[in-house]
Amino acid sequence: MIKIVKYQTRFYKSVSHLIDSNFGVGYCSSKKIEVNFSWCAFNENNEIVGFSSLLVEKQKGIFDLIVVEKKSRGQNIAKDLFAVRFVKAKQLRLKKIIINHWVKKEALRPFYAESLGFKFTKRSINYWAEESTLLSYHCLECDKLPCRCVCDTYTLILVN
Repeated sequence: MIKIVKYQTRFYKSVSHLIDSNFGVGYCSSKKIEVNFSWCAFNENNEIVGFSSLLVEKQKGIFDLIVVEKKSRGQNIAKDLFAVRFVKAKQLRLKKIIINHWVKKEALRPFYAESLGFKFTKRSINYWAEESTLLSYHCLECDKLPCRCVCDTYTLILVN
């Protein structure tokens, strides 16, 4: 049984480990974790197995990060974390939501987001190159520094 709870700063160590072990050591330091707009997924052993965050900039929301540990994937955890952010964005009456989707071998498209109406808007090559160099994190997907991964941006315009 997975339980989604609002992020608390006392979860930082576990969340940081989860992020870095799935994106690359040091990647968590590039993220701003908003206490009011971040959520954790806990398994039946009360361990954090997932995390997501929403950044709010005026009337725009950015679904900045979602991560689920490998052994817990396939249980709809990412979908549940996504849904919590989506509900919050609607409660906040945001006008637009943006997803910066990391194009990986196992996640070429954000199918769930597309099913909710998100539309592809642009592709950015070497999206994290400058950031990875500045923060010296080692990308697990492209396996080099600087990161040369591709980011696809998807947008949803919300009608209030």
